[in-house]
Amino acid sequence: MPNNEATGRIRIIKTPAGDAPFEIRDGWVMRAALPCYPYVGYPSGVVKDVLSGREVKIEKIGVVVPQDKALEILGRHNPMVAKWWTDRGYPKPGKAFFFTEDEFTIISGVAVLPVRVFENMETGRWRQMLP
Repeated sequence: MPNNEATGRIRIIKTPAGDAPFEIRDGWVMRAALPCYPYVGYPSGVVKDVLSGREVKIEKIGVVVPQDKALEILGRHNPMVAKWWTDRGYPKPGKAFFFTEDEFTIISGVAVLPVRVFENMETGRWRQMLP
């Protein structure tokens, strides 16, 4: 059964992509560890830009970080950047941020999820592989 708690730990090492101003996105690059769900994989839900609300197509694997916990930690390390987020209504209840694999390093407790690749949609035949 998958772990539904943010028990993994990552550190953001590269300015994340997105439509927030560069200095806000760059504020995530810090020494502090962020909690995340313990799997690296493709997003399972809809990913949206934070300002426009437009749906974003993500073709990279990554991790999901609960907004409330992330912004609490960000507030201790970069209060001005955290304020930018809270001024815009974040954290949203039950929502998360998605960081792609090139934007973070794993500190602990995170595994790469295998991906099912369907070889024949009529028979449902598939094979499992790592991203």
